[in-house]
Amino acid sequence: MEFAESDVPYWCTVFVSAFGTWLIFRMVPLVLGRFIVSSRYNSLPLGEQRKVQKCAASLCAALVEGAISGYIFFFRSDIGPELVRYDCSLLRHNVGIFLGYTIADTLLLLLTPEFTGVNDLLLHHAASLFSGYAGLTYAIFPYYINLYLLMEISNPWLNLRWVSFNN
Repeated sequence: MEFAESDVPYWCTVFVSAFGTWLIFRMVPLVLGRFIVSSRYNSLPLGEQRKVQKCAASLCAALVEGAISGYIFFFRSDIGPELVRYDCSLLRHNVGIFLGYTIADTLLLLLTPEFTGVNDLLLHHAASLFSGYAGLTYAIFPYYINLYLLMEISNPWLNLRWVSFNN
């Protein structure tokens, strides 16, 4: 009996990623507020604290996605630009991580009052949800899907720029 690279369903990865993103969003106040930079973090208005929480969740997701995508890009010779259809379980789980983060982040944008009115980011997330669903469901263009995920590495730097200049 042959097994695939992973027997964990892709949608389980999406769920764990979404839950992990939410957990990070909720844990950041405890860590920053008590241990690391408590006086600076606690002096921020609530809206700014929420943005720092969102940046921390984005950082964690981007580090995981970027590490996996980098590994695939540099060390997996079976995935190249000439492939049209190829089922790479590791890549599809990475898409699941991306999709779970995007689902959780979209819900945070919609349900957190401090983030209402960021329609450009909601539009970006809608396109990302569509792309993530397509990448998770269909095993096509793995090289280009991986390049898309590699671009997510820039998110923490954009967030760091925002935190640095606005606080």
